[in-house]
Amino acid sequence: MSLDPKTILSPKGKVENIEIIEQNTDYTIAILSWEGKDTIAARWNPTEENTMGIPQSRGYATWFNFPILS
Repeated sequence: MSLDPKTILSPKGKVENIEIIEQNTDYTIAILSWEGKDTIAARWNPTEENTMGIPQSRGYATWFNFPILS
């Protein structure tokens, strides 16, 4: 895996404070701050065929955020 999940801060200004809670060769799960609120997020890690992983937007690696129910 050549892309460090802690460096995925896209969209700019929305993602901060990434804390990895689970990581393996297939996926990464993290707690991060999205627009100032803590959330759980996940992404599929890069492969040889897909060097950015999933999700991605406009050529930038991004996170899938799970909704926080209150």
